[in-house]
Amino acid sequence: MKTPTRKLCWRILQLSGAPITRLLLQLRRRAIIEEWTSEGHALYAIFSNGLEVGFLHMGSRGDACDWLEEVFVREDFRRQGIGSTAIEAAWAMLREKGLETMYLEVVPANEGAIRLYHRLGFTNLNTLTLNRSVKEKRQLGTQNIGGLEFRTYRPNNG
Repeated sequence: MKTPTRKLCWRILQLSGAPITRLLLQLRRRAIIEEWTSEGHALYAIFSNGLEVGFLHMGSRGDACDWLEEVFVREDFRRQGIGSTAIEAAWAMLREKGLETMYLEVVPANEGAIRLYHRLGFTNLNTLTLNRSVKEKRQLGTQNIGGLEFRTYRPNNG
């Protein structure tokens, strides 16, 4: 996979326009660009009819660049299959390299993303991230895994 350039990273960060990305731009721009342009990362701009509408960031947590770290599609271009097509293209690139698994993480509260990933074949539950907190959190629901019940909530809310 092609190593992303600082220019591409900056353009993509500007493109997203999401409030969290603006905050990240202010607080972590340099760190993000350094990470995304380092060895073991690949960053791809997503185009629709010649217009740059999003990005896909692959990363490595071992020997291979097989983690879907981020996928972003501008809000006005969502629900048109653009993100799905980008993820499938990344999967095809991994398969061409002989890799057999693509990993990603998603928070339980992001039900839309979970449905998308499930529809694209991400059906193997690999790990769980659990926490213990002194803060009360607004519960969204519960999940039963292995006969144990876990509360789900939107992360980082108080």
